[in-house]
Amino acid sequence: MKLQGDTTFQNLDIFAAVGANTALVKGANILATDGAVTIELDSITQVAVIDAIEITQSVEMPQLNLSFVYADGTPVAGTLNYNVTSGSAGGQA
Repeated sequence: MKLQGDTTFQNLDIFAAVGANTALVKGANILATDGAVTIELDSITQVAVIDAIEITQSVEMPQLNLSFVYADGTPVAGTLNYNVTSGSAGGQA
């Protein structure tokens, strides 16, 4: 299996690892810099199978610092309440 073009799990034999009718959970850390994750399955002896994929964010987002000033450069005083959410698939975050 390749993640983001890099071989991640090479020669993985699920049956040898956990036996029949048993789930095998594997994890890997990857970096998705363009908002897309590329997964490539390479089958050697039979059909490569994945029943589920979970993608989580493990790196903290950078701290958001906001500074508001009036046109003349005077700082704006007060409190701002905000929420940060990610964009939809294929959109900008």
